[in-house]
Amino acid sequence: MVFPHRIVSLCPSITETLFALGAWPQVVGRTKFCVHPESVVDHVPVVGGNVSLYNEHGDGAIDPTPVVSMVGLIEKAEMVTRSSIERGGLDLVLLGGLPHEMGGSYFLQTQYGKKEGLVPEVDLEAEARLQDLILSEIGGGRVESAHDLAEGGLLVALVEMLFGEAPCGARVTVDQLGPSGRLDGLLFGESQGRVVVAVEPNSTSALLDNASKAGVPAQTLGQSDDSGELLLQVEGKAVLSADVSSLQKLWEDAIPARMSSS
Repeated sequence: MVFPHRIVSLCPSITETLFALGAWPQVVGRTKFCVHPESVVDHVPVVGGNVSLYNEHGDGAIDPTPVVSMVGLIEKAEMVTRSSIERGGLDLVLLGGLPHEMGGSYFLQTQYGKKEGLVPEVDLEAEARLQDLILSEIGGGRVESAHDLAEGGLLVALVEMLFGEAPCGARVTVDQLGPSGRLDGLLFGESQGRVVVAVEPNSTSALLDNASKAGVPAQTLGQSDDSGELLLQVEGKAVLSADVSSLQKLWEDAIPARMSSS
């Protein structure tokens, strides 16, 4: 379990960048986050700030991005929870509800070349309930790995969880498209406050019960295995069958391939 101690907020001062970020809501949002009475970071001091968002070259500037760095304390080494799954036979459980928000997502940028739309909303009360639940479940020894959906969405999170030292496989079934009513919204929506956790099957019932008591939506998605393949079904239809090793190679080679082509 990690308990936050200090936070550093980075925000640009160039006028155009401030407008691009909506800087005032960003500042207000961060203030609310740090002093929210139910937040896991209640009254965490902001100890400094710096910014490096002015990197430009002949083709333009980097995307303006607010950055928050946080230092936390892990009290027990055995409580370190990684994002990757190292073996088969673990239940995969989604906490927080099905994702659906596509604004500002990697999917829009990579597939359609668009950087637009409303960014996902942040519900501080729901986020606090989720984080408290996860910390409690980690402390109880029930969570073996965890991965959020904030960068790439549900499908990216599931795939990255399988990139352990010995790539695993998984069989995943989602019985509905969720609030968006769209397959791309379900698989690539970057709604906040969503985490996939891997737990032993004999711990799943306790996790789901504790999630219900905490007011955190939870549903079982499937199970990891040793097949080396990711099989995904949505609403009873096969959506994806992929070799995990091939996906991992694409993932690992992405930056070198982009740099060699530039």
